[in-house]
Amino acid sequence: MNHTPAPAKRLWRPVTLPGVEVLHAENIRYSRHDQALSAGYVLKIAVAGTPAGMRYRGRALGPSAVGAVTVLEPDELLQAWGNQTTASYQVLFVEPDLLTSDDDGRRPWFPRVYQQDPGLWHDLRRLHRDLALNEGALAVQSALTRILASLVHRHAGTRPRPRPAPPPPGLRAARDLLHDRLDANITLDELADAAGCGKRQLLRSFGLAYGAPPHAYQTALRLATAKRLLASGRTAAEVAADVGFYDQSQLNRHFRRLWGTSAGTYARSTR
Repeated sequence: MNHTPAPAKRLWRPVTLPGVEVLHAENIRYSRHDQALSAGYVLKIAVAGTPAGMRYRGRALGPSAVGAVTVLEPDELLQAWGNQTTASYQVLFVEPDLLTSDDDGRRPWFPRVYQQDPGLWHDLRRLHRDLALNEGALAVQSALTRILASLVHRHAGTRPRPRPAPPPPGLRAARDLLHDRLDANITLDELADAAGCGKRQLLRSFGLAYGAPPHAYQTALRLATAKRLLASGRTAAEVAADVGFYDQSQLNRHFRRLWGTSAGTYARSTR
């Protein structure tokens, strides 16, 4: 009888790496319903299985190649895309200030999402191994510093960042409403009024502009904010109310689906 390994996720903030969060995920089956928003840079490597494609900045991208490093920039919505696949992967969520350029103090930008760099992939793999083994602060901090310096030096853009056309003011107003009233039970009518268009047009245009329909964007935003608040010392019950979930159990259900752990367990791991 074949036994398929059970999926598992572990999300934690190592005390030896301030400003960094680590995710180890094994045998995860991607779904188009999974969307995530991160306030920092995301550095992801696949270590087994078949990576999934994704939708990012309004574009559908194919799966990454073996040995490639996926780099996502802050405050960008990511959605699994394409055929369902099963894979194991390791991720670093890095606060933006850790990647600030020494030359001009600005955040680096990356023209490509997939960095074809086996050396960098192996360096990240070793760092994840050392973090799992609780290696000392000096070792993991030195490794991370070298990795981030190599990433910026080899893959950051050398020309001014292109300026894509911004979404229409109405769509920006609808998005701002979701941000400004995160704890509110906003209706589709309210969003359509803010955007100055019909509900069908809002759903279609919002998804094209921001990568997900309004309700999915709202959930991803709530979970990203919840992580930040939990790491700052707030309780799961307080955070659930602050970000607009009905109660702590609803927060836990969404948190566990995306991150593989309850909000309370995650909060305790950050102390």
